[in-house]
Amino acid sequence: EYVFDHGWADAYERAGGRYYPKLQVSVPFTPATGPRLMVRDGVDRLRAEAEGDVEAKREVEKRQLQRELEPLGLTFEDIRADGHCLFTSVAHQLALRSGEQIQRGAHMEIRQIATTHMRANPTQYQPFVEGDFEAYCSRMASSSDWGGQIEIQALADALKTPIEVYAANQAKTTMGEVFGEQGLEPLRVSYHRQYYALGEHYNSVVPVGKVGAAGRAGGL
Repeated sequence: EYVFDHGWADAYERAGGRYYPKLQVSVPFTPATGPRLMVRDGVDRLRAEAEGDVEAKREVEKRQLQRELEPLGLTFEDIRADGHCLFTSVAHQLALRSGEQIQRGAHMEIRQIATTHMRANPTQYQPFVEGDFEAYCSRMASSSDWGGQIEIQALADALKTPIEVYAANQAKTTMGEVFGEQGLEPLRVSYHRQYYALGEHYNSVVPVGKVGAAGRAGGL
């Protein structure tokens, strides 16, 4: 759009200069596709290559993990990537163990179990938390902050059950291994580094014959 500001033009000409119209251009800030103005050549191509690279890494990781799970008669069920994936995975495992269907909002109950145990045993968990421990527990209890190794250990201790973590090209990790000596069937989750562009992700690991038996966890 050409905009001619006559007031500024008259003032500039009286001062002995020549005033030229201004060219105003707007560029969308949304991630819309299409050609761009004043953008280095190849940016869209580089973006597409980066997204494709994430997808390729994801597929490689999935295939490798599946190869490791198959001899054990296991596979993994997709869990929704919403920040609650670890807690939904554990809720899905508990539902599978009890023969029930996973309930909507079950991930928040699992968050409460983990953080209640952490608060009751601060000396065991506080050294592994950066910053204010109570603020961390509050966020973990009520938000969609990602859970990780600290929360897995807390859940294993609180539920008094072993939790196995499977990852591609990595030996299985077991939290709460001592509880396995009591004959308890472990809860199983898979850890993915490349599953989504946002980063780390957890899924629920299930026997091949029980896929879908505890409901559609990916939609909760």
